[in-house]
Amino acid sequence: MKKETMLKKIAQKGYDVSYAANLNFATYDIVTKIPSVVSFLSIAIGIFGLVFESFRVVGVSVCILLLGIVSLYIERFTSNVDDYCKRGSSDTELLYRLKNLYFKIKDSDDTNSDFTEEEKEYEEIEKVYNNTSSAKQILFANWFAHFKMFIEKDYKWMDEQLHFGWWKDKTPGSLKATIIVLLVIGVVLFIANWCDALDAIKSWFMCNN
Repeated sequence: MKKETMLKKIAQKGYDVSYAANLNFATYDIVTKIPSVVSFLSIAIGIFGLVFESFRVVGVSVCILLLGIVSLYIERFTSNVDDYCKRGSSDTELLYRLKNLYFKIKDSDDTNSDFTEEEKEYEEIEKVYNNTSSAKQILFANWFAHFKMFIEKDYKWMDEQLHFGWWKDKTPGSLKATIIVLLVIGVVLFIANWCDALDAIKSWFMCNN
């Protein structure tokens, strides 16, 4: 396999492994930290409700109910939460191996080599990764994983080959869909309000003429 082809192949697998590692860590962080925040907010709202009448309205009660539903949803992941941390650590080790392999090939002066040994190591890493991957992740973990990967972590060596774009790669697909839906709703509301304003203007002119 040619040098450039091998480098791109490793970078692509590096992206997959890095994303998986951050996805597992994101799920672990959400499951271990959010319940404490939810509990604090529920208690705080309850205490404020004893003092301020404004905290006794239906909207506040609905918020407390939603926080309870969030806690119940997160609780489904608590029994095996440590597995996410272990998988994240395992994937991180694989990522370091891929990074070392990448620079080993990149710094090689032999551009005509078939890199047989390096390809064997790559296949070994790929096999371990495939055997330890898990598709079950908590809601919004992918948003957090993208943040971790492209804001907190080093991805420049992969970017040399893959050339990440903000909208194409760094923005989660579900976040793109959310943004598009919100924009459509905003446009529809704007048009509706504009039409109401035009009708009001027409009515005013008709009444004054």
